[in-house]
Amino acid sequence: MPRFSYLARDGSGTAMTGELTAGSPVDAARLLRSEGKFLVRLQEAAAASPLEQAPPARRGQRVKADEVIYFAGQLAGMIDTGVPIAEALEASIDGTPPSAFRSTVEDLIERVQGGMDFSAALAAHPRAFSPLFVHMIRASESTGLLGQMLRRVADYLTNQRDIRKKVKGALIYPCCLLTFALGATVFLLAFVIPKFAGIYAGKSATLPLPTRILLGTSDWIIGH
Repeated sequence: MPRFSYLARDGSGTAMTGELTAGSPVDAARLLRSEGKFLVRLQEAAAASPLEQAPPARRGQRVKADEVIYFAGQLAGMIDTGVPIAEALEASIDGTPPSAFRSTVEDLIERVQGGMDFSAALAAHPRAFSPLFVHMIRASESTGLLGQMLRRVADYLTNQRDIRKKVKGALIYPCCLLTFALGATVFLLAFVIPKFAGIYAGKSATLPLPTRILLGTSDWIIGH
């Protein structure tokens, strides 16, 4: 029978590690629960990196940053109170309407209940969880500080979202000015300059080079 290494918590939330023999990851998880332990991570002993073992997830739409932030914060609160990760994931989607993110969390639940590391399950959804998110969670699993790390990730993502909004807001005004300037220039070249071209056509004098360039640009815009 295969051997499995695990990271679990007792009723007081204290992290503990060890190995056990079981027929399958589900049997190993059931055995730990019967001993009053709350499973955090389970993998076959001497196996490859769980991030490398994670099978690809079903393709889906990109989820919103606000959904990931709320998910991480909500999960951190439940983990800190001693709720097992699988139960915390199930509670996080209670009352949530069908969406791309709900489908993502449901897939996470299936993978974690099957014995996969939480970080490996996250790595299977790169459109929802960034590599930084995954590696921070993976580091926390080995120290038993999953709740604290989830809270740090939520704070980081919140700051990143706020900076992105500020940058977009700062670019709106110059983009509007640029659009207005381009529109005014095209209007002048397409509708105003041609009226002067008719006046210049009756003159025998050679026009200055800048004027010829301006008229040529106007002709090109009208022709295209």
